[in-house]
Amino acid sequence: FGILNDARSLDKSALPLMVERYSALSLGKHEQFVRPALDPVLQFDVENRSRLVSRFNLSGTGAIALAPGAEFGPAKKWPVSYFADVAKYCLDSGRQVWLLGSKKDVSDCELIETKANGAINLAGKTSLEDVVDLISLADTLVCNDSGLMHISAALNTKTVALFGSTSSEYTPPLSKNSWVVSRQLDCRPCFQRVCPLGHMDCLRKIEATEVISILDI
Repeated sequence: FGILNDARSLDKSALPLMVERYSALSLGKHEQFVRPALDPVLQFDVENRSRLVSRFNLSGTGAIALAPGAEFGPAKKWPVSYFADVAKYCLDSGRQVWLLGSKKDVSDCELIETKANGAINLAGKTSLEDVVDLISLADTLVCNDSGLMHISAALNTKTVALFGSTSSEYTPPLSKNSWVVSRQLDCRPCFQRVCPLGHMDCLRKIEATEVISILDI
């Protein structure tokens, strides 16, 4: 507090979305925040995207990208076996499937790759800039509430976002081309990194068929 020379108080009911709270901080202390906050927009590198398509032998259109990771913790992660079910459906439908993530997501993506023969595992093989460019090319990204969810929304790629311990009332994907999938439970949202009850029902009760039905919209 000794060096904080512009203290602000937060009215959570007036600014429920995180993006609104951070946008309000960009204003002068006595300026009024006016809704809505602008949706974020990301640019992509067309030349790098072409290089990635050639390097990994990727389809130029119609691919479904899956991102099973969530840096926050396991209470945000939809079961890997469900991601595999989505991958198998897409492959059987003739669509290319890309598995995206950092080095921390390699083991999960390898499990999906094992169960869905033909999925292209790019986890740990790409930079964040590469992933931005790949998501811009994908038809749809299926993901947890994660950084890649927000990147996908900012690229206006169709985004199917799975919410477990967190809530889309605070940190939704900011795009009209996004679908939020969640369950209304008494224990949710708990905002915990690990399920305090140990059952992970908030994510386990979201069936792969529900996500698949959105892919076909």
